[in-house]
Amino acid sequence: MLSFAAGCENSKGEQPSDEPTVTFDVKTGEIINNNFAGNGAQWGGYDFIQVYTGSPTLSDTDWNKLKERVEFMRPGVVRIMVSEGWNYNNGYSKSNNILIPVLDFCMENNISVAFGEWGHKGGTSLDMDWLNRSLTFLDWLVNTKKYTCIKYFIMTNEPNGGWSTVAGNYPLWKSIIQESYKMLQEKDLISKVQIMGPDIAYWNLQSAQQYQIWMTNTLSGFPIEITEYDIHAYPGQADLRNGSFTETLNLYKSLTSNNRDISVTELGCKYPDEPSLSNENKRRINEIPYTSSDSNTFVYDAFYAIDMADALIQIMNAGYASGLVWEMDDAMYCAYNSYGAPVALNRWGFWNIVGDEMGITGDENIRPWFYTISLLCRYFPKGSKIYRVESPDKRLQAVACEKDGKFTVAIINHTYSQFKGLNVKFDKQIDATNMKVYQFEASISGSDFTGEVNQKGLPEPLKVESSANLQQGYNLPDMKALSFTLITTIN
Repeated sequence: MLSFAAGCENSKGEQPSDEPTVTFDVKTGEIINNNFAGNGAQWGGYDFIQVYTGSPTLSDTDWNKLKERVEFMRPGVVRIMVSEGWNYNNGYSKSNNILIPVLDFCMENNISVAFGEWGHKGGTSLDMDWLNRSLTFLDWLVNTKKYTCIKYFIMTNEPNGGWSTVAGNYPLWKSIIQESYKMLQEKDLISKVQIMGPDIAYWNLQSAQQYQIWMTNTLSGFPIEITEYDIHAYPGQADLRNGSFTETLNLYKSLTSNNRDISVTELGCKYPDEPSLSNENKRRINEIPYTSSDSNTFVYDAFYAIDMADALIQIMNAGYASGLVWEMDDAMYCAYNSYGAPVALNRWGFWNIVGDEMGITGDENIRPWFYTISLLCRYFPKGSKIYRVESPDKRLQAVACEKDGKFTVAIINHTYSQFKGLNVKFDKQIDATNMKVYQFEASISGSDFTGEVNQKGLPEPLKVESSANLQQGYNLPDMKALSFTLITTIN
């Protein structure tokens, strides 16, 4: 079992302090989002597992374990990115190993897919032959194989960055999108798959302001072609707690004033401005076997469950259609050495599903942040209404949803204070029969947390209330420091 005593911000040894009663008022008359698309994660890949396991696909045991966990999670949307070499060069048989089983699962479980290409071919000019191969593969998946779960198409990952195949060249990216749109029309795909973009990345308010020109250019340059907007966000802990993250979300949301949806299709927390955490991550990267330099080893820590839930709740409160975390599984992606061979995992996942095959004890276990994120996927389902929740204490983030008369309220406490006498009230009478109460409390450091789980490590309710009057108010258990509470009547 991999376990670390890691640096949370409270490494100074502060003692939690008690705070007075806080009442959360759910305003059902103030709808933030009338048709939420659902939360989810980056999935797919696994292109290098044969290096580690000797097989191009997962074992039955690993497939069953993986699917059971994702079934519990119930993501509304997943993002799947492909490339020519791994999926459709010289025939489509390579896709039978991983991509096809994942798409089958999405079809069976009503999961929408944001599908796309990691990058374009041709350097600084567009390779039309490659583009045709790419769109022909999409045509095969949607029109021939009938994967109607593929709802969105993303052409080129993070084109604003110098690290991308577009290398920040907006005119090149614009030509790729324009030609893609023409081919989607020719292949009878445009009514079935929406182009999503610009898929740009930022990591703080300054970078968000720097790259906002990509969003404004996308809106003005593609009034017809791009009908769904998306960004990638990697905030720091301070950004989450001082309001900067919400400010950046609001900035991009304000730019999409034509009533089209915007989603965060990659979400992760990075800690470049928290030196103790940044240095600890670098130390662990050198210590944990098979770990690439582009890894966040705090996925092993309980506090990451609080940070990521905090970010996802802020995304929902900002009116975004969806929030997809990076990423489902360490085993999905690898880094290369100087000889072009994959040597280390991109560790950002809920687990490493091939950990046993790699001889890393405990690496297949569910990590703490799955607890909070899986519940924010499962109990904020596709098609729900997102309501504003009013709280007198801005240190606590809260969000609510309702679907088919069932509801969920989630609350995050990212402080080192303990709140007593929490109360949740709705402004109307709502059925609270068999209301489940979940609570997660992170340890100050390390992977330990307090929260009910079953034998397989999946979250379980702390208790189930046979009935409650939410209009009068429901008193929650004390909310400890670094904790998450969720109440729901959704099954």
